[in-house]
Amino acid sequence: MSYHLSRSGTLYHIGCHLGRFSYHIIHTSYKHLTSSQGIYRNPEHQGQLYLYDYASTGSVPEPLQLLDFPVAQTDFHPLGIEYHSESKTLYVINHAQAGTRLELFRLWPKDHAATHLKTIIHPQIHSPNSLAVIDEHSLYITNDHFFLSRFHPWLAQLETWLGPSSGNVIHFNTETNSTTVLDRIAFTNGVALINSKTLAVASSSNLKVYVYHAPNDDPPKLYLKHTIAVPFLPDNLSVDSNGKLLISGHPHPFSMVAYAKSRDACRSGVGAEKQKACALKAATGVAEWTESEGLKVLWMSEEFATGSTAVRDVGKGVGIVSGLYDKGLLVWKE
Repeated sequence: MSYHLSRSGTLYHIGCHLGRFSYHIIHTSYKHLTSSQGIYRNPEHQGQLYLYDYASTGSVPEPLQLLDFPVAQTDFHPLGIEYHSESKTLYVINHAQAGTRLELFRLWPKDHAATHLKTIIHPQIHSPNSLAVIDEHSLYITNDHFFLSRFHPWLAQLETWLGPSSGNVIHFNTETNSTTVLDRIAFTNGVALINSKTLAVASSSNLKVYVYHAPNDDPPKLYLKHTIAVPFLPDNLSVDSNGKLLISGHPHPFSMVAYAKSRDACRSGVGAEKQKACALKAATGVAEWTESEGLKVLWMSEEFATGSTAVRDVGKGVGIVSGLYDKGLLVWKE
């Protein structure tokens, strides 16, 4: 594999791949690790969704026009996003100042636009981090913490580092607003469907990914099949067209936190303060897993910092890693 870094532009976080299209939806946000680390930027800075045609030479991420959604200009801070190709529905977790909610859009890729459909606010979606779409109306959603850092910063920090099983993964129906808590996990992070009946969930505090049998039961249930120990704090998960689970995360969490806190000084500081902040590094880890082959570490390096998501287009031999706090994207070619 060969790698190159694209450092132009702002901070990008990959959200989802658009099936047969050579696109990824990515987003920027003023705050990341929203309910865990409590590292915030100015709340007046609004997040943005972008569409990236990575297969076109010279292409750069282009902003999506969000139609019928005035909140985009006042209180939009996206974190987890997922796309359901059959219904053309884009699901976006919005950690708004007015309260966390789930936004639904109809996506028009060729027009670089998305029309807002509805906003869902529910007490069981209290600290959402990631989501996986089962069908148009059914989702798996992870809540990474019980205590929110915006209200209980010290308790949220203790929850992160002590690792009690106070996060959870839920099943949510967008038509009926019904929820089922399926499992309770320490720092529940990324979630992805490996296939229609196999679900993977990352536990950052435990340095593990849990793989469940997820039959279409009523009420929904999960049955643990595998526990994957990884050599870093797993963040987000994705699955390529070969059915391989891609896991990205943070090999040294304290360096990641220090790096995150230093970004404002690196960007706008002066003198020794700026030099010291910009010299900090934080590693990224990327691994893949299958039931037959086990875990394989693909990349572990400080060349790209705070990697949070890895995705791969098998047909084009292209992979992309985004960073929570680093600029641009890491792109690899196989």
